Amino acid sequence: MTALLLAGPAGRLWAAAASSDDIAPSAADAPTSAALSAPWSEETDGRIRRELAALRAELEAYRRGESDGSWLDGARADAIRALVDDVLADASTRTSLQSSDMVAGYDGKAFIGSPDGSHLLRIHGFLQARWTMNHRQSTPPDEEDWTEGFSIRRARFFFDGTIETIGYRFRFTSGSDGRFSLDQAYADLPIDESGYIVRLGQVYLPLFRDDFVSGDGQLAVDSSVVNQLFNPGNSQGIQLRREWETIRFWLAFSDGLRSANRSWDDPADAEYALTGRVEVRGGAGNWSRFDTYTSYPGEKTGWMVGFGANWSGGAKQADDATVDLAYFTLDGTIEGGGWNVSAMGVLAYDNLDLASGRAIDAGCVLQGGLFVAPTVELFARYDLVFASDDRPGATEPFQGVTAGFTWYIAPNSQRLKCVANLIYFPEATTETLVEAVGGNFANQGLLPSDSGNQWAFQAQVQMQF
Repeated sequence: MTALLLAGPAGRLWAAAASSDDIAPSAADAPTSAALSAPWSEETDGRIRRELAALRAELEAYRRGESDGSWLDGARADAIRALVDDVLADASTRTSLQSSDMVAGYDGKAFIGSPDGSHLLRIHGFLQARWTMNHRQSTPPDEEDWTEGFSIRRARFFFDGTIETIGYRFRFTSGSDGRFSLDQAYADLPIDESGYIVRLGQVYLPLFRDDFVSGDGQLAVDSSVVNQLFNPGNSQGIQLRREWETIRFWLAFSDGLRSANRSWDDPADAEYALTGRVEVRGGAGNWSRFDTYTSYPGEKTGWMVGFGANWSGGAKQADDATVDLAYFTLDGTIEGGGWNVSAMGVLAYDNLDLASGRAIDAGCVLQGGLFVAPTVELFARYDLVFASDDRPGATEPFQGVTAGFTWYIAPNSQRLKCVANLIYFPEATTETLVEAVGGNFANQGLLPSDSGNQWAFQAQVQMQF
């Protein structure tokens, strides 16, 4: 019989009783047991009796607490103590969580909060990994015609929640450089039961339609060149908003366009900046359907029209010149079952060191999408930039034509999708507003060029969490 070993005196007793060397075989074992050749004698019987007596004495000593416990060595004792401590600590933690009645889980976003809902924190975000290839007909000196590579377009984290009746958000974004920066940080304070909300902190200015569509809700791989040129970015200030069933508005007083993460005494901040936007909607659905440009198959038709304006002054440039800015935007969107069309126009005025004292630039975007399968959407976009005739060295228009498709791996959701598009730029960037502002348009697939055209291919995988 196979020996069975258990630690301690009880284990020794069981091992002794199970040992095939000391116990006579049963009748069933007789034909195959090697013990047939071992004679049974009074000496064997006496030895077994003495061993059993010794084991009984040792067991009795453990019961009376008189044993030295030599079988339990120091290492084993330390391991048992550590295990007991871990179990007690885990039990204490679980008891603490249960007694607090804390609520936690995942409903598309991870959340943790109090059972009555007065305190809530949601953690979510998204990642966009992209590959881009660009070809230019002509390039500046020491640059290649073909350029390609991978990038992390956005790794963005949101921390949203409520404390009693006050809402809040913190948003951090990292690009291809791997450094996270604070995009938004604000609190929403409701005014009694009126429905008016005061937003205070670092916020997006309510001017462009694109700024109400997060980076993970765009139709193409990225926003247009027009948006990159004119969008107001985030700013530090205070904002009043109100939403009804078919109309909503925002009114903000801030440090001016693109003034995020600057000190209150920075001379580049505007002395005053007023920004407002009004939207009207109709048809089916609610306001949340316009958080993205996509309308999924099966949705009913709805539309929205928006108008925005901004006026700011007193900002200082590097040459100590004072800048005044005025922006006006108009946009419209219509969405149906598996299709969407939207258009946006912008008119911008500034007085940046021009002989005429002012420049009026403009831009427009027209885009649309159509589902050709339950999870595949085709899209196209055209954007056009007009530079002011009074802007020296930047009088030529600039165009971009985009076409591509999106595969919604998670159907009817932006949670997991692959997007690819081809962009064609007919003109060089020289003598256009693109070159005059000196901005970086690589995210739109556009690189500086001396003459001729260029095109870019972009492919991106997006994951929300």
